[in-house]
Amino acid sequence: MFTASNVSFSRNVTSESAIEGANATLHCSTSQSATSVDWRFVMSVNETDRQIVKRSEVEEQYKQRFRHFKHGNIYTLVILRARRNDTGLYTCQENGGQLKEHQINFTVLIPHDGVHGKMTLLSVNDVYDIINNFPFH
Repeated sequence: MFTASNVSFSRNVTSESAIEGANATLHCSTSQSATSVDWRFVMSVNETDRQIVKRSEVEEQYKQRFRHFKHGNIYTLVILRARRNDTGLYTCQENGGQLKEHQINFTVLIPHDGVHGKMTLLSVNDVYDIINNFPFH
């Protein structure tokens, strides 16, 4: 919890994962006074974040693969048919309430060489390493 001149800001970080091709759900709990949330995504530290949901509405360019729901003070972002490039950091920022932010390190589990039951875990750090060591740099 951070405090700056009468404004409190809390940050909560969790980890979630899903198998490639499956639907994934990310949850964000807000204060009762929140009116909506924004969801942002960033794949790597050198990348600008992308806004997926603004004021609880999915942005037009993401409607094919993302859904957003609210139940009470719980907001849920559904990623349809998770892909490798969905791995990254998702941030849920509430609007109209406290300055509360929830971050989720989301990892897509990749089936390894078509062998059923074996998975390769592709973490956010793995993605950073792949991007930073790719030959086009």
